[in-house]
Parts: sequence; C-alpha cells; structure tokens
Amino acid sequence: MRGRPQLPAASHADREQVIDVLKAAFVQGRLTKNEFDTRVGQALASRTHGDLAAVTADIPAGVAGGQPPQTPGVAPIWWTDGVGQADPSHLRLRRT
Repeated sequence: MRGRPQLPAASHADREQVIDVLKAAFVQGRLTKNEFDTRVGQALASRTHGDLAAVTADIPAGVAGGQPPQTPGVAPIWWTDGVGQADPSHLRLRRT
C-alpha cells in the first residue's frame, strides 16, 4: 500500500517526556492551567512522534530543563511524589 509514510509510533516514555516539557512551561508561566490540561490530554492521546511534536511546537526548545523564573526574596519549594521525584506541578513559593 502506497501513501504517506508512517511516522514512528510514540511510546509511553515519549509521552511522559512531552508532559515534562509541558509541566516546565506551565511552571514558567508559558501556559495557562487550561492550556496545560488540554495539552496533557493531547499528549496522552498522541499515537506518533508527529502528534507529540505538534503539542509542543510553540514552546521554545530548552524549556524542559529550565527552572521557573526566580523572584527576589522568594524561593521555590518542591514537593516530591513520595519516592523522591520532584514534581513541578506542585511548586509553591515561600518568602525567604
């Protein structure tokens, strides 16, 4: 069967990596809560790498490793998932 070439299938790990990028973008204020929720749903429903790329197409490269912008006199507090993994979706700020 001829037609357009099939893109590689996205794995669960690929989807989780995209969700990590979305979390970082949300924490940095690049996405609203509604945008974040919508895109997480799109990422989980993605079947190919092309589908996943579309979810983060307008997010600058390098956001995944970035930290939220620091405000003088305010320090981030990171909660963990109980296994020692930092969870940026639960970022809170406290005065220093």
